[in-house]
Amino acid sequence: MSDLMAVSVLDRSTWGTSFPYPMQREVNISKNCPCCGGERGEPKLTRQYDNGDYRYIHTWRNPCGHIDKYSEVLKEASKLEEASA
Repeated sequence: MSDLMAVSVLDRSTWGTSFPYPMQREVNISKNCPCCGGERGEPKLTRQYDNGDYRYIHTWRNPCGHIDKYSEVLKEASKLEEASA
């Protein structure tokens, strides 16, 4: 069984570029909380309205109480992708 989970999140780093804002990204992250190592919550698709459009992205609640910000999730996914290359 993999220790990664696939999630769809919004990437707001595209502001001021020619890319869509916000950009929806599908990424792989650890199933464990980066703060304490406990298990992350189960990702659930949630419909959200943002910048004039509805999108389905993943949200989750970590049992440990730590909050995962999408900006940090994207950094984690980038590091994992670089490490596997």
